[in-house]
Amino acid sequence: MSYHDRENSVDSQVLDAAERLVTSSRDGSFTIDQLVREAQVSRATIYRRLGSKEALLQRLVDERGLEVGNLSEADIPTRILQAARIAFGQNGLTRTTMEEIAAEAGLGVATLYRHFGDREGLIRAFMQEHAPQRAFQQVAQQSSGNIEADLTHLVTEMLTFLHENRDMIWLGLMEGEKTERLLARLREAPKGTRIDMIRFFEAAVASGQLQAEDPQLMTTALAGMLMSFALEVPVLGGPPLEHPRQTAEFIARLFLKGMGIQASSP
Repeated sequence: MSYHDRENSVDSQVLDAAERLVTSSRDGSFTIDQLVREAQVSRATIYRRLGSKEALLQRLVDERGLEVGNLSEADIPTRILQAARIAFGQNGLTRTTMEEIAAEAGLGVATLYRHFGDREGLIRAFMQEHAPQRAFQQVAQQSSGNIEADLTHLVTEMLTFLHENRDMIWLGLMEGEKTERLLARLREAPKGTRIDMIRFFEAAVASGQLQAEDPQLMTTALAGMLMSFALEVPVLGGPPLEHPRQTAEFIARLFLKGMGIQASSP
């Protein structure tokens, strides 16, 4: 399947899920969180492929002939977070103002404060919405019992997340101490992807799927591999990330081999 065909397939997958939600809902409405769960794709993928919720609803009208109510009543918090994603990607976390986000969203700045309280509240909500937590929840609830399969699933989600948000990550790295001070104020233990990964490795060690090494060190080692592959580090001259699942399978096999686990053949 070509890249173009795969992208069209993702569009159809999301539109099919949205159509199911519209037709099954009593009032024909749904949230982006519901759509993420129904379509089984990331929030970032929905925004990248289909734009705003309003644009998605318009496509349901134009392409599927559905009646979806008043399209002018967009999901305001989602609209603000989508605008924040664009503004943060252009200017970075520390330099982006509430006024710039409001302008990108086409809203008054007072609306942002009403929904998120202040700038740090908006950034906190943005980070929580965009963190790849869904994959960890799935594995925690429906573990396959196969360390390679579960790890590949998690790595695919994290690799895709890092790659789709690489512009923001690069800006954050370049902002250095300013970003670190901001993020330090926003961290809320015990939440966070790193904590989830440590728990994943702790469970794998406890169940005998991995040898008894330090889960924190395993998490750090895997994070380094993910960053190298996802960010297309120019100094390394690596290839672009075109097939996240295939790359995730390679990373999982390589990681498990390093841990002394015989992974399956490619």
